[in-house]
Amino acid sequence: MTDSDFANLKLEELAKQDKNIKRLFEIHRKLDREINELTRKKFLTRDEEQKAKILKFKKLENKDKLATALKTAVND
Repeated sequence: MTDSDFANLKLEELAKQDKNIKRLFEIHRKLDREINELTRKKFLTRDEEQKAKILKFKKLENKDKLATALKTAVND
């Protein structure tokens, strides 16, 4: 088991216990899927490039919120 696998298992365990972490984790996964769908294309239109940038920003913003929620959950 890699460190990444362990981290995902721990995150899923915490998500079962905390509704906010679960919500943020689901948002993270959804944004990741949307970004991957867009970036699979060889060429993106300007609108698609803009959408990808916005999604990446939202994913980063959500990741910060998730990290804060995880710190709070672990310290409690």
